[in-house]
Amino acid sequence: MRSAAALAHAGGMPVGDIVEGAGYREYRTRSGIIVREGADGVARPRWHAVGGYATVLNPDGSIDQQTDMVLNALADEGEQYMINASFRNTGALATMYLGLCNDGTIAETDTVATIAGEVPTANGYARQAIAAADWAAPVLNSGDYQSTATEESFGPASTGAWTVTHAFLTTTASGTGGLHILYVPLSATTTVAIGQSFRYTLTFKQQ
Repeated sequence: MRSAAALAHAGGMPVGDIVEGAGYREYRTRSGIIVREGADGVARPRWHAVGGYATVLNPDGSIDQQTDMVLNALADEGEQYMINASFRNTGALATMYLGLCNDGTIAETDTVATIAGEVPTANGYARQAIAAADWAAPVLNSGDYQSTATEESFGPASTGAWTVTHAFLTTTASGTGGLHILYVPLSATTTVAIGQSFRYTLTFKQQ
């Protein structure tokens, strides 16, 4: 049970979806702050807020389904990358890569090597590059600045259908090396049938 002091510290009662993890849960408060509540029952504000949404297109270009905007989790390796690139002026990369996976247990402690269920390349899939130039200039949104990347297109699916639960951002175009920067759950498990394409838009907001 959260104490009144914890709620006041976090910015109010939770609204919307609550993301559960090992020893924590994360949610947005009525004041718009994203907080993580640990096993000690204390809700602490989160510094980052990343979200994304997906669209599945039929071969004729019509929309088959769309997912709602969902907030992310910044992976442990991503937290280190942000600190190093932003404050220590080291390790900044000009391009990162967006991937898709079917992994219901993905966590912030995962590395690229431990992310399960990435869509097979044999099924018409490849990670998509997001270069620095693909991010829009920051704009003010509800009192905080955010940037949205260009929409990335995957597919069309071939050989076999795709099942997607999460998008993830890494520093490598393929394989299990590199850094796991962040992951974002889809609002629902999504099936991409043979012939369909999958589009995803990623947003980063400072809070």
